[in-house]
Formats: sequence, C-alpha cells, structure tokens
Amino acid sequence: MALIEFVDPVLGTVQMPDHADRGWGFKSLEGWFDLSSDKTERRERPTAHGSFRARRSLRSSLGITVEAHFLATSPAELVAEQDRIGALGADAPILMLVTDHVRTTEREVRVIDVDVPSYRGRKHNLITIELSADDPRRYSVGDEWVSARLREDASGGLTWPARWPLVWGTGSGSDGRLTLTNHGQKASAPSYRLYGGFSAAEMVRIDTQQRVGIDLIVPYGSYVEIDFRTRRAMLDGQSDVSRYLTWRQWWTVEAGEQVTVQAEYDAPGVGAYYAGRVRSAW
Repeated sequence: MALIEFVDPVLGTVQMPDHADRGWGFKSLEGWFDLSSDKTERRERPTAHGSFRARRSLRSSLGITVEAHFLATSPAELVAEQDRIGALGADAPILMLVTDHVRTTEREVRVIDVDVPSYRGRKHNLITIELSADDPRRYSVGDEWVSARLREDASGGLTWPARWPLVWGTGSGSDGRLTLTNHGQKASAPSYRLYGGFSAAEMVRIDTQQRVGIDLIVPYGSYVEIDFRTRRAMLDGQSDVSRYLTWRQWWTVEAGEQVTVQAEYDAPGVGAYYAGRVRSAW
C-alpha cells in the first residue's frame, strides 16, 4: 500500500493512504518520481557543429501534484478538515514523505496552491494540492550519523622519574578517518558535526585533498554542524556561524560511492570526535 504524509510544524502530520474508507486518501500522485529539466546553459559553437560540452547537469526545481479526497461522517467534519488542509504549509516549507513498495523517501516542499471546490453539503470532496521542491532529489529517511574519534598519536609511554598516579599515555591509535556511503542513484551532499572543544577545525577529503574548515572556538558540550548542501554552518543548531568557514572546497558523495575524510582540531580536548551523515538520494 502506498502512503503520502505531510509533516507541518503547525498542523502536525497528515496521512493519505491510497485506499481509505474514511478520512484522507489520495487518488493520484504526479511528479514525485520525475527527473526535473536540465537548466544548464548551453553555449553553441560559433564555427563548429553543436555546443560546448557541459561538465555537469544542473536540475530545476520539481513540481508535484497530489489529488486527495476526504470521506467524512458529516458535512461539519468535512468542512473542518478542508480548513485544516487549506492551511497546509501556509507559513513555511514542509516535509513530504512517500512510502511505495520499495522504500520511504522525503522532500522538503513548498505548497504552491490548494484547490478546495465547494462541497455543496456533501460528506466527501476532491482536493488538488500543488507543490514545488526546490531541491528536486528525494532522500532516504532515518539515516544515522557515523562518528569517529580524532587521530591520536601513539603513547609516549611512562615518563621518568615516575610520579604517582602513573600515567601511561592516552593514545588510542585511531586514524581519525570517517567514511560515508551513498546507497542511492543520485549524488548527495553530506553533513558533518564537529564536537567541541577546539579552537579551530579542518576536514580533508582523502582522495581529492579538498578541504573545509572553521576558525571558531567551540567549547565542550557544543558542536558545529556544516551542511554541504546549503553550505552553511550552525552552532548547536541555533546560531549561524557560516562566516567563520574556511577553505570551502565543497564535495558531494556520488551515487553508489564512498567518501572518506579525516578531521584535525586545533587544541582538541581529550576524547574529541566528530560525525558525518549522507542521505541516499534518488
């Protein structure tokens, strides 16, 4: 059974299965599995056939249409639900999730239009919802963060003269590397969380030597999340600290590929670590 879900921060979650004897259901879903048009500018060769080769394709936003129906027990219940669906995404983008026979995927969408015909005293109505996804890719749901400790040098052993309590060193032998895998069929941008404390941090992609860093003092108990899709950095999910980003040599994880990075902190604390996540994309 297919299922459409809208997650609105104000209205909550609206579920629409493809078969429903009562409440919300959907009649058709258009655009969800489409590939949006290529918006890459073409430059024609003035003295040769064809155009100059484009290095990559850039996709436009994606339009999505849902035809939904509501089966109520009374006209009053129908009117109440029409009022609710008419406010869907009125103030901000919302999440849209679709469960098919293989997996559940989601997009952040903007509600362009909700067409609610007159119900004429009936207990059912057919409603059309027009949406737009600024990012045309659909993403996997529930991807977990993968964490790694920073690279630590081998222990120097016991110092002499010995003093109690004895300290044998804290080196764990960790290489500080973290690998992310995109199981989807389209490229996807990763996100990384750098946990304090440190005075500055830098990540290096091992195979290409691309770098992204941040020059910011982050105390214990706090973290900076760097989103490679939006190219922004947030401190504890609240404060935008993108102005402190350095290098800015962004990368993506190609479909079916892995990317390994290594992080380095300036003045790291004991047990310092970081984490990464990539959402498989279709």
